[in-house]
This record gives sequence, structure tokens and C-alpha cells, in this order.
Amino acid sequence: MKVFLTGGTGYVGSRILTDLLSAGHEVKALVREGSEEKLPVSRDEIEIVTGDALDKSSFAPSLGDCDAVIHIIGIIREFPWKGITFQKMHVKASENLIDAAIENDVGRFIYMSALGAKLDSKSGYFTTKAQVEDQLRESGLDYTIFKPSIIFGPGDEFINYFADMMKTFHVLPIIGKGKYRMQPVHISNVSQAFVQALTTPESIGKIYEIGGPDRYEYTEMMRRVKSTVGTFALFLHIPKVLMQWMAKLLQSLPFFPVTEAQIIMLYDENITEDNRAWEDFDLDPVGFEEGINRYLGDTE
Repeated sequence: MKVFLTGGTGYVGSRILTDLLSAGHEVKALVREGSEEKLPVSRDEIEIVTGDALDKSSFAPSLGDCDAVIHIIGIIREFPWKGITFQKMHVKASENLIDAAIENDVGRFIYMSALGAKLDSKSGYFTTKAQVEDQLRESGLDYTIFKPSIIFGPGDEFINYFADMMKTFHVLPIIGKGKYRMQPVHISNVSQAFVQALTTPESIGKIYEIGGPDRYEYTEMMRRVKSTVGTFALFLHIPKVLMQWMAKLLQSLPFFPVTEAQIIMLYDENITEDNRAWEDFDLDPVGFEEGINRYLGDTE
């Protein structure tokens, strides 16, 4: 199949790109001008479409000979003064991609939402992801929506961030008691689900929540990271109210590690009982400790 891919320079999108090629698919990758070098493959392996998801005219004609769209673009925090908002990067960009797919008779559309996305969330990240889900349900396209939990793996910006903090500063701030639960899922499992959905008719019209095989309270998860890294680190529990106040004041600064929305997301928890992805696709579940040992424990 010929697949139009967005977000191919990002963490998840770059893995999907390489897995698409390994599966024998052709790829057209939408890339912002100047970001071509961030692609994980050489230019002669794919067709690069230089454009902007916020400007439909810059990419829409390129969908004319495509069989499917895989749409990955998303942000985890806003920078409004730069014009980077959830409303633009999630809702508007997706609206453009959906419209372009309809105009070019590209029936198949696969989208990455997020576990926890719902219209009545207090998090703008979750509400805008849920709005896109509604757009797809009403579009008439043969859609599949994936809602992964926290994604981890080599090069991730989540586990690696906290592992580096423990190794460098030997301290790890934890919001509240850290009893909120997570169900981290490995990047390889997420990527393969997207790629296999292209040739799995049973996935059309379905919304899959994807969590990994292991479920942890946050503090316990960080203990396992610390053990794998093999360093001394003091866990510093900071009251939730204090972190919310600090986030409200400092979240607009890129160096501050958490936003109000992310604190809300933590306390909403990130777990699921949905096992359909493991039933409908040929996935080899990667456990959390097994996975982090591969890249934090230097066993690869």
C-alpha cells in the first residue's frame, strides 16, 4: 500500500515509518521545511512531501495516489506565544488531514489518540484528542483509532528523562504519594499495531486502547527504573497542591518539566482493561522491565 504519514520525524512516527518500509509499504511523509534531516531513513527510500498540516493546500494534492493515511501529529504541551496549541495541532491539523483524505478518495485513516482522551476531561490535551475521534467517527472514512498509554522504548523522552535525572542529580521529584497507576506500552507494540491495521479489515471502525502487560503505581515504576540504572537516587515527594501552584506559574517556560494538564492526566491514571489490540494483531508483548533493561541496562 502507499501510505501518507504525518509525524514521521517524531518518536512514534519515525518508528512507524521504518516499520512500514520493512513491511513492504510505500511511504509519503509530510515534513515541515527544514525538518527533513530528522527522518530516520534516507530520502531515496520514501517520498517527502514538504508542507504544513495546518495548511491543507500544502499537502492535499499529494494524497491523490495514496491508499491510506496514518496521522500521528500531536503535542504534549502548549506554547501559545509560538502559536503551538492543542486546538491547532490536534483539532485543526486533523481536520485538514481528514478533509484532504475525503477529497482524494483515500478511504483508510488511522489515527493516534491517547488513553484517557474524553470530551469532559479537564485536560486540553485529552479533550482535543477526543474531538478528533468524533471528527473521524462522523467522517465516513474507514478509520481505526489507537489510544496508547505512556509509550516507552529506546530514545523515549519519558523514561530516559527520569533515568538521566536520577543518574545526574540523584534525586527524583514525585508529585504527591505517587500512587497513580500507569500501564506503559513499548514503542514496538504500538508501531506494529498501526502497521498491521492497514491489512486487518477487522480493525476498521474500531477504537483500541493499548496498555502494556504490566501495571504499576508511579513510584514503583520509578523504583524499577532506578534499579535498572543502578544508581542512588532519593525520591522527593512534593505535595500535589504545591506542584499545581508551581505549574500554574512556570508551565509556560520550556525548562519546567510539568504542566497543570499533565498533573491532571497523572491523577486520572493511565490504565485500561481493553485487550482487543493483543487479540486482533500479531503483537509480541514487551514487558516494562524487559524493555527498559534493553536500553537502560545496556544489554543490547
